[in-house]
Amino acid sequence: MRLDHVQLNVSDLLASTAFYRALLGPLGYEPGSVGEGWQIMQGQEDSLCLVQTDVEHLEPDFHRKRTGLNHLSFRVGTREAFQEYLQVLEQFRVPLLYGGPLEREGQVACYFEDPDRIKIGVVCRLIDS
Repeated sequence: MRLDHVQLNVSDLLASTAFYRALLGPLGYEPGSVGEGWQIMQGQEDSLCLVQTDVEHLEPDFHRKRTGLNHLSFRVGTREAFQEYLQVLEQFRVPLLYGGPLEREGQVACYFEDPDRIKIGVVCRLIDS
């Protein structure tokens, strides 16, 4: 069994769509189906569905340390691909969490936040590359 999709309810669909198009495009995700209040970002084997949060559910704001989603993590295949992705983040002036990339336990990873402060990770497993 594999993960098919993840749905994120977002506070500003236009801002989140722009963010994810820019930062998931280099990972192979493309804009997919779209409807009133939602947008799919389609990967090769999975998808991310962005859905505008209804006004009555906008408060309280999301926080990754509450019960629920902590972060999403995407994998790249090589250290070179990871380094190229760091350049994408720099190009879009996306600040990295934890002071920059982290290398540990056979992987290198970087973490950042989307417009709603949902933590996103990009990981390269060094034993696979």
